Amino acid sequence: MRGIPARLRRSPGTVLSLLLLTAIAFGQRPGQVTFDTKLDLAANPIHFMARALHLWNPEATSGELQNQAYGYLFPMGPFFAAGQWLAVPPWITQRLWTTLLLVAAFYGLLRLARALHIGTEPTRYAAALGYALAPRILTEVGALSSEALAASMLPWVLLPLVTVRRIGSPRRAAALSALAVLGMGGINAAVVLMALLLPGVWLLTRRWDAQHVGLVAWWCACVVGVCLWWIVPLLLLGQYSLPFLDYIESSTTTTAVASLFQAVRGTNQWVAYIVQGEPWWPAGWLLIDHPVLMALTAVVALIGLAGLAGNLLPQRRFLVTGFLTGLTLLTIGYVGAVDSPLSELVRDLLDGPLAPFRNVHKLDPVLRLPLMLGFAHGVDAVATRMHHALARRRPGIRLRPLVFVPVLLLVLGAAAPAWLGLLRPGPGWSDLPPHWRSAATWLADRDALARTLVVPGSGFGQYDWGRTVDEPLQALAEAPWAVRNQIPLGSAGNTRMMDAVEEVLASGRGSAGLADLLARSGFRHLVLRNDIDRTQVDAPPVTVLRRALADSPGIARVATFGTTEALSRTLGSPVDDGAGASPAIEVYEVRRPVPTASAVLTADVPTVSGGPESLLPLLEQGVVERDRPVLLAGDRTASPDDAVGDRWIVTDGLRRRERDIGRVRDNLSQTLTANEAGRQRRVALDVLPFPGEQHQTTATYQGIREVTASSAASFVDSFGPADPSHLPFAAIDGQRATAWHSAPLVGPVEQWLQVDLDTPRRSTACDSRS
Repeated sequence: MRGIPARLRRSPGTVLSLLLLTAIAFGQRPGQVTFDTKLDLAANPIHFMARALHLWNPEATSGELQNQAYGYLFPMGPFFAAGQWLAVPPWITQRLWTTLLLVAAFYGLLRLARALHIGTEPTRYAAALGYALAPRILTEVGALSSEALAASMLPWVLLPLVTVRRIGSPRRAAALSALAVLGMGGINAAVVLMALLLPGVWLLTRRWDAQHVGLVAWWCACVVGVCLWWIVPLLLLGQYSLPFLDYIESSTTTTAVASLFQAVRGTNQWVAYIVQGEPWWPAGWLLIDHPVLMALTAVVALIGLAGLAGNLLPQRRFLVTGFLTGLTLLTIGYVGAVDSPLSELVRDLLDGPLAPFRNVHKLDPVLRLPLMLGFAHGVDAVATRMHHALARRRPGIRLRPLVFVPVLLLVLGAAAPAWLGLLRPGPGWSDLPPHWRSAATWLADRDALARTLVVPGSGFGQYDWGRTVDEPLQALAEAPWAVRNQIPLGSAGNTRMMDAVEEVLASGRGSAGLADLLARSGFRHLVLRNDIDRTQVDAPPVTVLRRALADSPGIARVATFGTTEALSRTLGSPVDDGAGASPAIEVYEVRRPVPTASAVLTADVPTVSGGPESLLPLLEQGVVERDRPVLLAGDRTASPDDAVGDRWIVTDGLRRRERDIGRVRDNLSQTLTANEAGRQRRVALDVLPFPGEQHQTTATYQGIREVTASSAASFVDSFGPADPSHLPFAAIDGQRATAWHSAPLVGPVEQWLQVDLDTPRRSTACDSRS
């Protein structure tokens, strides 16, 4: 016991709680590395830290502005880099990080409850454990711990502000609070800013005298000062990067689960509701779906609400105001049985100027911390009342310890996902496979400047050996690479070009222009990954991909790495059945000259009316020579009237369509009319290489105004891949070979088709009398 500090020796409850939280962290998939926020942190954090010093990353996605990489410079990045430097196994570093977050949340709330004189020691311990094991933290601490970091540090941000008189100096208290804000990191600015609402409520609900004005001024200055290191790069990112907020989840998705019930009990993280064969985040899904856990978390929340309603609650104005602020902002955009009259307006704002704060679940710490402090007071008030009632009859009985036992069991029972080992989504891995390391080394040795395209594309990295979410090459590559995944961080034109490649490969027929398109786009190699888990991603069969590459002149296999015992089967396709062992990775070379830079007369450069994907059919048909550069109409100031000869090539490739950005293939709707609205309610219909509707091909009906339907297989908001051939117009196009199909899995009941005529017409009724 000599090695234990005196304070901890005097607090055995604290020691036991810390050991309990440590056991929880290390009990999640022991020995396995799992994805947490970013793969680089587990695979190669030191290299990632060096790369994060630069806003521009020339290696990935044909060049991109790194999204939030600067935010890892403290504290998450250095923690994992220290683990690599000390040769600590990555899975242990991950568990130590989880332990740190749980311990910080627990001990911070414990210290804050003591400072506010809320509850007694047993109820404070229960509340602190309940806060550290709250549904949101359990949902994210093993899968997206960067967002749990703000909740863990929030009590420490408040503590110096609460104890400013004990500290004796407003400036010192403000500085200590700002240091805790620094500990929140800068990975997700919205999480930090939303969490700071609660300290703001504390400062606003104090008595405003000269000392408090000084505290507020110093706190604002210190907080801005410790956040400048990520505010400046964030502003630069927002100014120059692709506006990916227009393409990712909409407010309809993020607010759909933010009901009063789910918000109060803490199950408002919409990602936890995603099930793709199996729950994306199993801990969050269990808390959402299991009736017993629904009841237990609801009881914890009800006790907290009762405590907040108590008249004897210390700092009641602050706690109630903070809770109502968080609850109101979190649920005001919800549409449901009990919703806000402002929900539609709020959703429009969240898809517009307030898009950075669209993920309203990040407000959970603002209401969770006051609720758990109310929980400590509520339990203590009930125990005190019961104790006094019983003490009159049996003066010698001590009831408080007896009340604390079921309360502790309630808190621990509500945290069942922790005991079931579900905090870390799997499958995990012990180390990145040797074939990926060998392939990355081979590509760098072959040509460190040559760019590689990884195929087939997938929304996230999900492999037979583990779910990395990020791609292995992200952490291992020493040469430029790209992959078509769910979030288009590179240029819009590059995304559309990769979609064209994916379409060719999925067809299995190959293309005479594919090698030329790849070479013109700067790609020297293709990496065919056969070890992806096709039961989880919608990738085409390996046999189909190989056939497409074999039938594309100018592309040849040059290397293989590793083996797979059996190819995972693409859902609904038996093509790969019986294929047996296969190389895990196949490297193909594009045997075409990859241009670097050259001078060309403007008059010799033809202009293509279309998008980057329009070049593929032009190359196939020989309309554009292999080594002749072109410009897209949207990138050129000249008009068609100024062009002569064959210098202006018109295509219908850049069509007005709606894109499901969450899918890599089969993600485009039918061609829309000029006024037809999208169905996903996103700010942007499509990922466009340049602005200007005059460059897009639109659909035009003759004799009718429009055709609409309740649903269609061609709509991107339907479940499953979009099939443009089954659009509503196919029901009336006069072709027997085409037909309108309603969306899959919705059934035929209440489906409808509506045809709006361009002019009023008289209908002659048929006489059916016989």
